[in-house]
Amino acid sequence: LLSLASGARTVVTADGEPKTALRWSPAGTHLAYLAGSEEQRRLVVYTLASGLRRELPGQATTGVSHYAWSPDGSTLAIDLWQGTA
Repeated sequence: LLSLASGARTVVTADGEPKTALRWSPAGTHLAYLAGSEEQRRLVVYTLASGLRRELPGQATTGVSHYAWSPDGSTLAIDLWQGTA
């Protein structure tokens, strides 16, 4: 991340894994993105103030394909990959 006001840079992740679908929460306090590929894709949320990076827990949340922030930014709606069967 790059602060346009100060020019300060913050590294959110450096693991080399593919990242897609970056979306800021409505208030701009959290950044969510998909990490990984295909059936191993996970939803990650980065909190700007604390620098905390959290993945959605559990095997049941692996395979996220689409997500959206609620209007107040307190909740994420997710669409999980169910496989081809």
